[in-house]
Amino acid sequence: MVNKDSTTTYDHDGERYDDDNASVHSDTSYPDSVEEGLRPTIVDETDLVEETDSPQAWKTLLGMTLVATGTALFCTNGAIVQKHGGSILQLMLGRYVVQNIISSILWVSNPFGVKGTAVHWYGDTWDSRKIIWARGTALFFTVFFWWRGLQLLPLGDGESILFLSPMTTVIAARVFLKEKLPTTFIGTALISFAGLTFICQPSFIFSGSDYEQISWEGVLYLLGAVVCWSITCLLVRVVKNEAHWLQLEMAVTVQSIFVWCPLLIVITQFAPGASDIDRDPWSATWDMWVVITILGVFSFCALMCNVIGYQLGDATKVAWMEYLDLVFAFLYQWLYEKDIPDQWEIVGCMCLFSVCFINMGEEVYKYCRSKNAVETTDEKYMTDGLETDTRHSTPEQKVSGAEHEPLLKLVLPSTEVHYPGSNEYLSIQH
Repeated sequence: MVNKDSTTTYDHDGERYDDDNASVHSDTSYPDSVEEGLRPTIVDETDLVEETDSPQAWKTLLGMTLVATGTALFCTNGAIVQKHGGSILQLMLGRYVVQNIISSILWVSNPFGVKGTAVHWYGDTWDSRKIIWARGTALFFTVFFWWRGLQLLPLGDGESILFLSPMTTVIAARVFLKEKLPTTFIGTALISFAGLTFICQPSFIFSGSDYEQISWEGVLYLLGAVVCWSITCLLVRVVKNEAHWLQLEMAVTVQSIFVWCPLLIVITQFAPGASDIDRDPWSATWDMWVVITILGVFSFCALMCNVIGYQLGDATKVAWMEYLDLVFAFLYQWLYEKDIPDQWEIVGCMCLFSVCFINMGEEVYKYCRSKNAVETTDEKYMTDGLETDTRHSTPEQKVSGAEHEPLLKLVLPSTEVHYPGSNEYLSIQH
């Protein structure tokens, strides 16, 4: 049986009519005060943006750290090759073999689920396979154009062109991938250009009247190397969710072992004038095998850090860390070759250091700001508790006096619960 008050009548369908205002209510309707309390709290959109910025800023910081680590390992390999010497093609082929062995062991054994949900080492979908293997091709042409260009240009001029790649990667990521540029982009770009100029000391700036005409063929080769390396970095971003870093490792090593290294060997043996690419003879001494093993392990770790770093952070931000390559190169040159950098090279290294730390500092600021915003929000709604104000009130006081309130709302009091700093409140009917 349904209890009926003096102001409400019921029809056969179970709906109730308010005699005072002839309005229809459902049996499951709540008093206005409760309905107002059940409304969701309005959250400012800026709070949502700040909360979502926190994990992205953390990923970018981790990506920048990994790219810097990979850059240091790549530079270490270069220092080892320069110090030990030997056939470049033998070192490259042996390094790729060691990398492939490590990658294959991890792929087959899958310790700690390292390969995740990846199924095929060559790529799980047709689209990802095309990009994975295209990246391997881009890596090969990066090295080939780099070597050929440095044969035709002075080392300083060549390096000044080659290390434009972080800048081109940043711009290409903005144009093609629509990634957001850092707020410090203009300042860091100017500092990086100045640093590269001081380090490389191109002849057309520092030699004055002794300027020599450079080979435009060499310039085009090095510009091709810059473009290929930028493409390599962008392709990692394109398949950041579809390709595993082990798939990228194995694709590059398989290509290098069975296609590109044999092709270079054939070219150096039979193409006219190509013998200058690799002048040193091959060696089977024990120290050569030790060096090859070290190069392979370092190359595996470097490529892993580089790929994961670009998958985590935007290329417009993590690419700046590649400038550390020149800094590490001068460090090794000073430690092992006892070649002390001159004053301009030291100034250039400081400029590149500042570029890396400015971009990293921006991400640290974003991360700390977002974390503080989240903690402030939590304290606002939870730590301070609820401020309650209990009094007899009638939510329908806004209605004109000619209209009468339901008897239940007139008799029972309500409690209004106020949240500090907010206009929202919860009114609970006792």
